Amino acid sequence: MDNPVKYAGTPFKSLDTFASMWEEFATHVTPTPPPRLRESRDTDTLIVTPGKTGTTWVQQMVHQLRTGGDDEFDEIDSVVPYLPPQWIDYDININVEQKWFPRCFKNHDTYEWVPKGCRYIYIIRDPVDTMYSMYRYLSVMLGTETDNFNRDFENFIDSVLMHYRDAVFFDYWGNLASWIPRYSNPNLLWLHYEDLHEDIDLCLERISGFIGVPLTRKLKELVLNRSTFDYMSSNVDKFDDRPSQTLFHLAVMKRKPEELDRFMAPKVRLSGGGIGQGKSNISQNVANKIDEAWQKLVTPNSGFHNYKEMRESFTILKA
Repeated sequence: MDNPVKYAGTPFKSLDTFASMWEEFATHVTPTPPPRLRESRDTDTLIVTPGKTGTTWVQQMVHQLRTGGDDEFDEIDSVVPYLPPQWIDYDININVEQKWFPRCFKNHDTYEWVPKGCRYIYIIRDPVDTMYSMYRYLSVMLGTETDNFNRDFENFIDSVLMHYRDAVFFDYWGNLASWIPRYSNPNLLWLHYEDLHEDIDLCLERISGFIGVPLTRKLKELVLNRSTFDYMSSNVDKFDDRPSQTLFHLAVMKRKPEELDRFMAPKVRLSGGGIGQGKSNISQNVANKIDEAWQKLVTPNSGFHNYKEMRESFTILKA
């Protein structure tokens, strides 16, 4: 690559250098994060995920529900703001009043770091599909895609597992383990990405009830229509995460403005939102590593031996 990606002086020429990226990011973490909301409210709704588990999809559902169908926003993060990691100087005042009720935000933090006293919609997804989607997303952002997927993806998984506690913006296992003990909290709505695919009607009913929005037949039809892949892909500029990605590229990767389009990773894409795509594209060796990570990092504190077992216990589809 003629112009290797750089962050804090560290060159990235292929995905086997992800470990260096985790280490660099870890240097920006302080033991006690500053509060993100100066005055959080018990009606504030945080859409919390480890990343690549359906955040944007649920942001759209929640915003359509609370507004009765607003589609005039420029980008979804402008109306459902991102509560970013404390080491990012995010140029947005998240404490201003929002036009609609309840106030809604998205966040990727563990439970320990989120504002307390709010309501939380937690979304989780099969770890193999999540890792596969994150790999595809970050490889575009970092400009590190090569023709050797199997090698690069395994290197990516190895680096994530080696530095998972340093990957403060993508610690799937630590994030999940921190939220599992809060499952029965009445201020938390637990959703599985697969449930959204299998029965979006029921999920929408649960979300609307959770945020206190009456779900009429007309509103339900509208929200369902505007939460489809066809609608969101036809309005991709509204869901492309461009503000956050622009900040990442300019402030973290030190890119030039004229380089941004090359490294913008699409959020709404046919290749990234399916169920089972990870398992059908990765080697058994990598699948075993992800399973071993679950056994080591999730099972001891939860009792669940794998994602399937957890979903069968927690899914709303059986209720």
